[in-house]
Amino acid sequence: MLMTFFFLTPSTDSATSKYECENIAAKLSHVADLPVECHNFPEILLNLARRDSKYITSVAPNAFKGMYPGQAAAAMAARKRGELNHIQIQRRMTRRHS
Repeated sequence: MLMTFFFLTPSTDSATSKYECENIAAKLSHVADLPVECHNFPEILLNLARRDSKYITSVAPNAFKGMYPGQAAAAMAARKRGELNHIQIQRRMTRRHS
């Protein structure tokens, strides 16, 4: 029995498609490793930046230190929305007033 395999490879003369960039970004961990052609797709850059540990530490190097990963992500999301996160609310409610 003869088996034939077809491999889809992008042509060298065409621009990189969004689908190809998504596949590349799924295998990468840093925005800097993404090819220049893929920088035309902002949603791919944002998704990759969320997973990039270098990006997170460059945005807020000490603000979320010591938090669990879920707490840090929730605090960053609350900061973007302009709201207080759970830890800030807890600190304000339990602080003693003199």
